[in-house]
Parts: sequence; C-alpha cells; structure tokens
Amino acid sequence: MEQGGKVIELGCGTGVPGMVMRQIGANVVLTEQPDLVPLLDHNLEKNFAGDKLIKAAELSWAEDKAIKLSQTDGPFDIILSADCIFPPVYGDSWIPLAHTIHALLREKPTSVALVSVQRRNGDKMEQFHELIGSKQNPNLSSSLVQKEGVIEIHEIKVG
Repeated sequence: MEQGGKVIELGCGTGVPGMVMRQIGANVVLTEQPDLVPLLDHNLEKNFAGDKLIKAAELSWAEDKAIKLSQTDGPFDIILSADCIFPPVYGDSWIPLAHTIHALLREKPTSVALVSVQRRNGDKMEQFHELIGSKQNPNLSSSLVQKEGVIEIHEIKVG
C-alpha cells in the first residue's frame, strides 16, 4: 500500500489493527457499532490527538451503509476485519459482514479485504467463503494467505 492509502477496519473493537495502519501512513476509518464509537473516540484522542487522518465511524454491517460510508470516506484500498467471525459469540453477523465486504470491493475493484480469524469449532468460515463466492460478482476470490497455528488471514479480492 502506498503512503496515504485508505483503510477501513470493520468491527474494530478497540481499533488496534487500524491504528497500526495509521502509524505506517494510511488514512484510516475505524468502524464499529454505535454504542462502541465513544470508546474508539477516546482511544483516538489518547493515541492520535489532532490527527485528522484517522477517525471512528458508526457502521452496522449492510451493503447500503457500506456504500454510503465508502462514498463519504472512501473508496478504500484495504478492508480489514479481525476476529469478527465466530457464531457462538457474534451470531450470524458473518452474513452481513460478507455483504459489507462485497459492497466495499464493488466500490473499488482494485481494493483487497484481509480477514483474520482464529479457527474454532463452529466458526462457519467455510460458509463465509461460500457466501463471498456466491454474491453478484462472480469474479470475487477468497484465499488463505497466512496461517500460524489456529490464526488464519484470508484475502478477498476481485479477480
């Protein structure tokens, strides 16, 4: 990624991966459910006071909301999602996550999504990949790019 590239982190929690991306020069939007955005704002104030190239934004996963955010703050070069797929904790939120990633990739077909997961029983990663591949764009591909023990990083892109 070039200096100043745009990164969005989906379901970022405290925002650490996105904050690291800011440290290496990216323009970053950290997204989370509305009730967690104040925590993100606090973390940004403590760690990036006055930095206008990183911000927190509300995003409940859905295609229309992702497109709207992309049109105001994107489009994004890199889409990050870290440990957001585990139905025993997060229910079926992996379904709107897949739709959100797909919408963001459509907004900028040269972008790439990096989805990291801790593999566990019942994680539904296979179903996530099937859903990604079944969306309207038949050119989406998903591949495992890194594996360390139970931690995997999957790349999703057009082409």
